[in-house]
Amino acid sequence: MSLQVSDYLDQYVTICNERSIPVINSFKKVGDNPANAVPEVLFLHGTLPDLRQHRITDASMDTFLIPLAKAGSFVRELDLGCNELGDKGAQLLATFLKDDASLEGLRLNANDIGPQGATSLANALHFNDRLNFLDLSNNNIGDEGGMALANALQINTTLTQLSLVNTSLSGNSLIGLATVLRNNTSLITLDISNNRTQRSISNDVINHICKMLLVNYTLREIRLSKMGIDDWQCVEFVAPALKKNLRLYAADLSWYAEGESVNVCWKSAQQLIILPKVIRSRETEVSLSVKQLTITHLSCHCL
Repeated sequence: MSLQVSDYLDQYVTICNERSIPVINSFKKVGDNPANAVPEVLFLHGTLPDLRQHRITDASMDTFLIPLAKAGSFVRELDLGCNELGDKGAQLLATFLKDDASLEGLRLNANDIGPQGATSLANALHFNDRLNFLDLSNNNIGDEGGMALANALQINTTLTQLSLVNTSLSGNSLIGLATVLRNNTSLITLDISNNRTQRSISNDVINHICKMLLVNYTLREIRLSKMGIDDWQCVEFVAPALKKNLRLYAADLSWYAEGESVNVCWKSAQQLIILPKVIRSRETEVSLSVKQLTITHLSCHCL
């Protein structure tokens, strides 16, 4: 075990003993490396056997952040998914991120982070120039958190992957993200799936996203699953954007809601069938996901 990791574990155990908090075995496994190499991934997912009964909360968050800061951060990726972190825990992480120069990936999916926590993390991205992957999926960050992240993307130039699946984003934040990404030149992957908006503003949201795709040539992958994209939107907005954007190599348009389905009519199929001609001129293979859509007979014939 390296001295750096040993110091970290010693400080972690000391803090736990001082607070009468159970020591989580998953932390100890950080040092189990036969090659004596410094580990790069700290996997503390809430589904681990010893974390199911003692998931990481706001109260226990700093027990491993404090020693990590003191020992000098050696972690490149931190996975805290499926725990019980709220806004206070996110704020502690944000404070850590402002000064950290090692962490490159942060997974916080399926926690209890709300708008304030997401805003704190977004503000940290104004200062952090190392993090390139952030997953906040399945947290109720809402429009406030979404707009804060949009503002951060105007300043941050290192974040390349952002996942905001099922985060209660609505029209304002989705349009805000699309607007900012017109000029962003760093983000490569964006997943905003399962953030359905009201039908009255859905056209505006999809229109803004597709207008962004017309001018953004940095984005390589966009996922819009379960966004309720209908046939008319596919014809008017999606297909023209996909035909013009020659850099995008993955677009997920799959959509499904219980008891409902979307018809991909022959007009959409006619638009999408043009894509293979465009694909041949691209440098990389293109993936277009339309699974779980209801495709009509004429659509199948056209495709």
